[in-house]
Amino acid sequence: MEKIFDFNGKSSSRIRLRYIPTRNVFQIHVHKQGAWEGSLKEVWQVMYWDLDVRAREVKLALNEMKKNHHLVADFGISGNFICTFED
Repeated sequence: MEKIFDFNGKSSSRIRLRYIPTRNVFQIHVHKQGAWEGSLKEVWQVMYWDLDVRAREVKLALNEMKKNHHLVADFGISGNFICTFED
């Protein structure tokens, strides 16, 4: 897992999961903490172990992303899945 940048911008959610199909990688953007990039396994582990997002919430987000052909999923402050959308 590679940290790709730090930022302090405002975001509507605490955690944003993004899939980059051209490079087949996932990114995690965390409000006021930065962003990381890696494989699905690496991203899942960081979300579960470091960000306290329950596995079922990540599964739900990934299923909704696939079903709706979306590339981005938002999670709320408590790590609950909110919605997916196109980027």
